[in-house]
Amino acid sequence: MILVIWVLALLALLGAEVATDSRSAAVVSRNRVDLAQLQASADAGITLAVMGLLDPVVAARWQADGRVYDRQYAGQQLAITIADEGGKIDVNAASKELIAGLLNEFGADRHQQASIIQAILDRRAQFASIVPVVPSNTGRIFGQAHAINLAKLAFADVSELRLLPGMTRALYARLEPEVTVYSQNPTINPMTASRQTLLAIPGAGPGDADAVTAARGGGATQLDAEEASKLALYARADTLHVVTITARAGRVDGASFTRRAVVAVSPDRPLEWTRILRWEQPPDLSASNEMAQR
Repeated sequence: MILVIWVLALLALLGAEVATDSRSAAVVSRNRVDLAQLQASADAGITLAVMGLLDPVVAARWQADGRVYDRQYAGQQLAITIADEGGKIDVNAASKELIAGLLNEFGADRHQQASIIQAILDRRAQFASIVPVVPSNTGRIFGQAHAINLAKLAFADVSELRLLPGMTRALYARLEPEVTVYSQNPTINPMTASRQTLLAIPGAGPGDADAVTAARGGGATQLDAEEASKLALYARADTLHVVTITARAGRVDGASFTRRAVVAVSPDRPLEWTRILRWEQPPDLSASNEMAQR
């Protein structure tokens, strides 16, 4: 009788173990399905943004000025933003005055600014002596006629700024959204630049940034003559060539997936191919900040 009881108890334990494993496997499978759905929706958000940029109705085109476009797709909520790389400061082409202005905006002291700027200029000179690059006045280096290998540039990715002497983790975290390697233009597009980048322009103040922001809010694509003349050395309105699209797909339970893509696109040249230059899942900044606080 005792043996029978032990056998029954053992069978009950085995049955419970099998049931637990089966339930765990089902949960894991469901989570994978949910993640795949979120990923597919985020990827679809990139496509929606490209279609919005290329809308044949100019007035209906999406704007690459960082605003958030909220959309529903496959039962999930999408938050999509588009940033014009031309509105950022190109570390391969911008003047040292413009770079210094941005570093100053983010609180870098004079010694730190001088160290970083000199390292950037030295690296540019080193690469120019190895692979001379013909500058493009139009900035359209990613079109069929202006293809340039990023590996031949002084900075192939903005993350390489972290290697410069004087660059701290905190300073890089603030700089990263405002700089680029894709515009290949010494000036910035004031109609898509952030307020921080506008304030980095030598001689520009809060009033100038407000004037530019007001012009964009009114739907203008060009600055008035007075403001354009004041910012002419460092800012010039231009059409889109390269954008960064960020699409975040989320569910009501808080689960989410973010896709980020750098895309070469020319709304005013519909026959040119749209090309993906970079495709990634960006790091979870909220999780990183939480870990840093701990």
